[in-house]
Amino acid sequence: MAKAIYIAGRGRVGAALVRHFGRQAVPCRVLKSGWEKRPPKRGYLFLAVPDAAVERICREVYPTTPKGLTLVHFAGGLSISRERTHLLHPFASMGPESEFGRLWCLWHGPADGGFERFLTAHHFHVIRRESMPGPGYHAAAVLAGNFPQYLFLAGLELLRREGFSDDESKRLLTQLVETSLLGAREGGVGTLTGPAARGDRAVMEREIAFLEKTAPRIAVLYRALSELIAQAVGHGEILD
Repeated sequence: MAKAIYIAGRGRVGAALVRHFGRQAVPCRVLKSGWEKRPPKRGYLFLAVPDAAVERICREVYPTTPKGLTLVHFAGGLSISRERTHLLHPFASMGPESEFGRLWCLWHGPADGGFERFLTAHHFHVIRRESMPGPGYHAAAVLAGNFPQYLFLAGLELLRREGFSDDESKRLLTQLVETSLLGAREGGVGTLTGPAARGDRAVMEREIAFLEKTAPRIAVLYRALSELIAQAVGHGEILD
């Protein structure tokens, strides 16, 4: 008999899980608020909740994981090592259309053939790590996944202020981001471009002066990143 599947959390990850299992016609139950008073003891429980809630649940609700239950959480910044408790961290920016069947996830947890078969049978794509990655793992996710989102939105706002329509701004910047990412993925440091990579100091200073008047905090970021890019191009290395 197939084990029951429970989902705690109704945010982006929880909604993506519901869609994922729904497309496979696999029954799953989304737990209602207050479920901790009568928590599941058997099956698979996906904790699609904030990191602090994961820590609290593991500390208060399940100080030890019941033998019949497998806990799965998505908090890539936490280090939780114990039996029948797994990290399944989607290396993606989750949105309303995100599909687990198209995403790669980091799987960290105890060796568990049953859970591995579950992941395979339900079309999860995983990269297995026996040891929990250090802080650099989650820092890498933030650098590559969270900061570009903000910078993209800041770029949209600047283009709108220059008179471009919302559609025009999105077309231009999406094309720029996609082509830049493709180049960086295939060619590394040598594909970095822009005034900092070319050593065009006059352009950099002119744009920094403009940003200091319109978006001072972005100006600080622009200067710092330009210095890092120039250094990377000059030395051929991204990190010091």
